[in-house]
Amino acid sequence: MDQMNRMPRPEALAERAAALAAHPAFHHVARAGAQGLLAMYDQNPELVRLIGNHQKWLLTGLIYGAYLKSIAPGAARPFCAAQVIEDADAAGILSRNTVQQTMDAMAGYGLLDRTDHADDGRVVLLGIPDHIHDSTRGWLAMHCQALDGLDGGNRAARFVSRPELFAAIHRGLMAGLTLPGGWRDPPEDVALFYDARHGFLLAEHLAATAEAEGSRFWVAGLTRSGVSRRYGIGRSTVHRLFQAAEAKGLFCLGDGGVTVSSGFMASYAGWQALKFAALDLAVERAFSGDA
Repeated sequence: MDQMNRMPRPEALAERAAALAAHPAFHHVARAGAQGLLAMYDQNPELVRLIGNHQKWLLTGLIYGAYLKSIAPGAARPFCAAQVIEDADAAGILSRNTVQQTMDAMAGYGLLDRTDHADDGRVVLLGIPDHIHDSTRGWLAMHCQALDGLDGGNRAARFVSRPELFAAIHRGLMAGLTLPGGWRDPPEDVALFYDARHGFLLAEHLAATAEAEGSRFWVAGLTRSGVSRRYGIGRSTVHRLFQAAEAKGLFCLGDGGVTVSSGFMASYAGWQALKFAALDLAVERAFSGDA
């Protein structure tokens, strides 16, 4: 099957995402995801700053996808940076230099191995550490469980029972996540934070801690200086983020915290629903033999 046939239809992805976002329990799923990212940040802040931004996160997925292609029967090339750069360029995310710099940093964190040189001595072969395989499968299983919790499905159990479908599911997931206008392109409200250096951590903090109060949400104890200290974001960047967010009506700094608009929370949930929809469709297609 050619690559075009493997791509999910944008309208199918959007329809599935809208249904997920409308589910009354989906905000709990989105909130749990944000809380999980912040828990990872507390354990290893430098690592989360490196790959937590959604474009860098997408890159890690493309890297793993390149590895899976390299071990498939009849693979055309070994696992190397050139394959990753080619895939990132095709997806339209990140520049060649950013891809190489990020991969170098990932190698420094033990997320990527550099192995022996290829036969011609010019291409450095790459490797994936064992713990990354377990983490990637665990991430997929965990998100399948979250989907099962919404509709009583059995995706997680089926995923565990059919490990040979892992590559197809991962391929389908990345195809969905890199579609233009989908999860790779956050809505304006979310992009305001994600486009700032480490600003994604503030967006995740809002999603993880906001409590509903009528038509708006309240985040207790949030201040400019607190955000700067908590997440290592420069004071000038935090000041600009707060100013821009207040000007757009996304939140309002008050006495003892921040009032967050329901519009921002809906934008964030809808954006995350696109990620879950991409996985849902990937699992569906893999088990139907259409991946």
